[in-house]
Amino acid sequence: MGDFEDPCPFWDEDGTGYLFLVGNPGPLRIHRLNDSFDAIVDQGTVVIDDIRPKGPQVFKRGGFYYISVAATGKNQDKAQYVYRSRSLHGPYEGRKVFHAGSADIAAAQGSLVEVRDDQWAFVHHDYNLFAAHGRRLYLEPAGWSADGWPWIGVDTDGDGIGEPVGLLAPFPKPPLPAQPINAAEPSDEFATPILGGQWAWNHDPDDSRWSLTARPGHLRLTARHLDTQGCVSQFGRTKVIPREDHLLFASNTLVQRLYGAESDIVTKLDTTHMIDGQRAGLCTMIDDFTWIGVVREGGTKRLRFATGTATAGPGTCTEGPELEGDVIWLKLEHRHYKGTMSYSFDGEHYTALGDHDHPYRTAWYEGTKVGLFSYNCSSAAEGGHADFDHFHQRHDGPRPSPTD
Repeated sequence: MGDFEDPCPFWDEDGTGYLFLVGNPGPLRIHRLNDSFDAIVDQGTVVIDDIRPKGPQVFKRGGFYYISVAATGKNQDKAQYVYRSRSLHGPYEGRKVFHAGSADIAAAQGSLVEVRDDQWAFVHHDYNLFAAHGRRLYLEPAGWSADGWPWIGVDTDGDGIGEPVGLLAPFPKPPLPAQPINAAEPSDEFATPILGGQWAWNHDPDDSRWSLTARPGHLRLTARHLDTQGCVSQFGRTKVIPREDHLLFASNTLVQRLYGAESDIVTKLDTTHMIDGQRAGLCTMIDDFTWIGVVREGGTKRLRFATGTATAGPGTCTEGPELEGDVIWLKLEHRHYKGTMSYSFDGEHYTALGDHDHPYRTAWYEGTKVGLFSYNCSSAAEGGHADFDHFHQRHDGPRPSPTD
């Protein structure tokens, strides 16, 4: 049927299911779903085509169907629009209800949320790309005017379009009881058979090649060959060319977000069962990557620091000393989007091997991730495993609220 993104399901009052889909690029269409809600049964109807829509949110209120959607295409001002109609299939009339105005953010693509008792808020991100932490998240006041249209933010210049609060005018938070900060604990001793919620896989994992039980108290990553089949990027429909010895094409890379502006990350790696052609270690990843770890070639294990990008082959590569034993400590000292990667033979005295210096780039939205990896070069045998004893992250970011 084509290339679509930003799906938004909607169930009407009679129980019929629909799916709103944005063309990439293209208009916003509505499609009817089958009775089990797992397949589209029609060709769809265009409902919005006067802007380049992104991130639709559909709901019904006061007899109107509303579609809240961002305009994000070239030559558009990253604004939030709301459309409404008495009929789900339209026609819809629309208004621009929120934009950056004089604020230094590109404010759009969010959701109107009823906080309680018809008190509303708008949660959105910033299209500006914010260094290592990706896109910043904002909370705006919102509500409904007498004419049945929503308002968002504050209208400082009287043009009928809201602008972000906080940067322009202070505004109280929604009237809710104080909520605990439920930040995940980033450090992990790998002492349980289930991964914690702070972790994510950079690709769909091969569950046969990682384990928290094969060696209790350790994360075991069993290496596999790089994925050299190639793929297509959603950005410009450009083909991504597989690269040899390139971290972004490795499977089972376990990652999490960096916490705070400053952090120290340490892992302890046991290389006893690594094989020739295998790499394992500690990495950072956006669409650039850096890693420090161990490579085994010709029966010899050696420290290495490496860099690379999504659009090119591996960048710099700095060789370290041979690893005479089997255990090594690896460390990232992260300071305001830059950092140093080091190794230690005793867990106390560290030697720097390379610099992490990759600010946030345009292609990937998540911000910098840090994680653990192991892979085999395509020309080598497959297999061998790396055992990680722990992952410790000390940071100045959010911490979980204390519990009773």
